[in-house]
Amino acid sequence: MWLPLDLFGINLHVHRDGSIMPETLFELSNDKISKPQFKTLEELKDKLTPKKPHSLKDFLKAFEIIIPLIAGKKEVLARICEEFVEDCVQRGGLCYAETRYCPFLLADSRFNAEEVLKTIPDSLNQEAFKRFKKETRH
Repeated sequence: MWLPLDLFGINLHVHRDGSIMPETLFELSNDKISKPQFKTLEELKDKLTPKKPHSLKDFLKAFEIIIPLIAGKKEVLARICEEFVEDCVQRGGLCYAETRYCPFLLADSRFNAEEVLKTIPDSLNQEAFKRFKKETRH
């Protein structure tokens, strides 16, 4: 496999629904439709950060905040995929990443798991190729 010199990192297991920029989550949590959940970005970050001693249960508590903000929302899922590609390339220096996600957690009655399975790969591929001339795999 050829690896570009300017991008050197590889991530073989990153959860798509657990690697969203806090700024995006803050914006989604304070949209015009719902009552604001957090007064500041720092308050949200504090809620998302597990406290010591760390446990799997503490890490998973963050999903109680994240999933309701993104599940069943095609535009939001597309956006977080686009931001993910940007983060991988520009912030992480990654030339390769494999994403994981549970389509059933990201679906709801209006947007089913099959649609999630189409939206996420399409959004990742479109953004990766359009902006960075990269390929993604899922």
